[in-house]
Amino acid sequence: MEVPVRDIRLWSPESPNLYPFRATFGEDSVTGYFAMRSFGKAKGRDGYWRFTLNGKPYFPIGTLDQGWWPDGLLTPPSEAAMEHDIKTLKTCGFNMMRKHIKVEPRRYYALCDKLGLLVWQDLPCGFRDRDYENQAFARQRYGASRQELKDMIDHLQKVPSVVVWVPYNEGWGQPGADLTRETLRWARRYDPTRLVNGPSGWNDWEGGKYWKRTMHDWKGGFQNAPKCMDADGKLSCDIVDLHSYPGPAMPSASGGRISFLGEFGGLGLKVPGHLWSETNAWGYAGTGSVTNRLENQAHYLQLMDKLADLATHGLAGCVYTQTTDVELEINGLMTYDRKVLKYDAEVLKAAHEKVV
Repeated sequence: MEVPVRDIRLWSPESPNLYPFRATFGEDSVTGYFAMRSFGKAKGRDGYWRFTLNGKPYFPIGTLDQGWWPDGLLTPPSEAAMEHDIKTLKTCGFNMMRKHIKVEPRRYYALCDKLGLLVWQDLPCGFRDRDYENQAFARQRYGASRQELKDMIDHLQKVPSVVVWVPYNEGWGQPGADLTRETLRWARRYDPTRLVNGPSGWNDWEGGKYWKRTMHDWKGGFQNAPKCMDADGKLSCDIVDLHSYPGPAMPSASGGRISFLGEFGGLGLKVPGHLWSETNAWGYAGTGSVTNRLENQAHYLQLMDKLADLATHGLAGCVYTQTTDVELEINGLMTYDRKVLKYDAEVLKAAHEKVV
């Protein structure tokens, strides 16, 4: 069935317009919704590739979101709890999240659709079968991994807020260069309505040199790295993704892919009375004191100033680590119990608007 729609109300994080519908057949009736939006990429007049939302340049700025809860681990305790996390990110001026090594209940994505938050969706992948540690094991698991990637895409294909697939994270589950590229190529063919991230951090064989150092330089130098082109001359994926702690830094914006900072920050801050462990808490990066809120907030703002400069040189988006503390990790903008937002939301929002 085709239904003509006039005066289309487009969906975006700033204006999350949804179209509700009811379908009835005999005595049976179901309700649902859809959204009108497009997410893609385009090369600007400055020669840099940028993300586009509804045909216009767009700078995604968000958090790494692991979705862990002290009272349910990977199970959210309630719809209100899920909504609280998403609304907090919106209040702080973020327009996206990278859902990290987890697939949420469908209700979670419905809230992202309703409230307006872009989602980069990771494929949960095994840690110990990293390419450089156990290549034979990674190849053995390749078929199962590909099947799970297909299942995840099928499960979430109709979710408007999901705009990027992330098949690999930091070398986890990567079965070498050729099979990695085949996975990326397949994902682009299977769902051409979304972009596909290159390996997020670490093992990247896609062409397009990283900032300062790259896996291309690891063995034989960048000049010997395969270009990873499909038969039609296109790259196997859309995005080149660097992880840098505390950063920020950026991959080269001179290749055919969008330059993206997939993880950075990780400023550890202890909040007494809200720690999973009072003795073993850690953060990726700090300012010399992981107990001084204002000092850490000032450091965060310095990171945003650097991001704004990188954006003028082709950086097209970024992901800060992370939404909440997770057990021993105290990198969160919120504590693990969600009772404390560590920094001033309005200060963060103003800084993010400056970057965009």
